[in-house]
Amino acid sequence: MEEFIHKLAQDPAETAGLLMGFMALGGGLLIGLVAVIGGLRHARETERTRREIAAYVAEGTMTAEDAALILKTKPGTKCG
Repeated sequence: MEEFIHKLAQDPAETAGLLMGFMALGGGLLIGLVAVIGGLRHARETERTRREIAAYVAEGTMTAEDAALILKTKPGTKCG
């Protein structure tokens, strides 16, 4: 292990290459984690909306047809 560390210290190009590789791997993992968390959050919010609409229909403040129209519409862009 010590020999490997000395070799890296003597060859800056190899050290930079390894460092960039680890940074790229870490960045990719971070982006993937953020995407998964965002997807889970979106799914949870969608289910919460469906339950709220079902509650409105159950209490009679919304018709089943109106609820179906709301649930049928596609969500817009995620910006704003």
